[in-house]
Amino acid sequence: MIQRIQTVFLFIAFILTGLVFFMPFASLISNEVYKISFLGITSVKAIENIQQPLILTIVGSIVTTLIFVVIFLYKNRKFQMNLTIISILLLIGLNIYMYFILSKYQTELAAEIKYNISFIFPIISAILLILAYRGINKDEKLVRSLDRLR
Repeated sequence: MIQRIQTVFLFIAFILTGLVFFMPFASLISNEVYKISFLGITSVKAIENIQQPLILTIVGSIVTTLIFVVIFLYKNRKFQMNLTIISILLLIGLNIYMYFILSKYQTELAAEIKYNISFIFPIISAILLILAYRGINKDEKLVRSLDRLR
């Protein structure tokens, strides 16, 4: 149901979490430049994957899939609210893990971190999911109040 505002919030959050896969979320600059994304850590000069942060890829794909599934659960609002809360927690944990990976590689490579705009996409997605949760909750309260009138 695209006419519900929470569906729009969920769809935008889905797009933002999907974009994080294709955009590097940070660069490490030392004597060489490394781009860090969900698909791996690549050296700009050598154009090869140095390391694959597997947890980022797995959790990122789970969250993206979960948000996509939540969009189509509009008939079961309680389950939709529960999955939205799980998605919010996973996105917050994902962003914290992204920060720890960056700080780990910063000390290993003695490099400077340059954050890209896609680093804040999980935070924006979490905020959008909170707004979607509020809309879903409002719909659930409205349905409950109409059930009491019957």
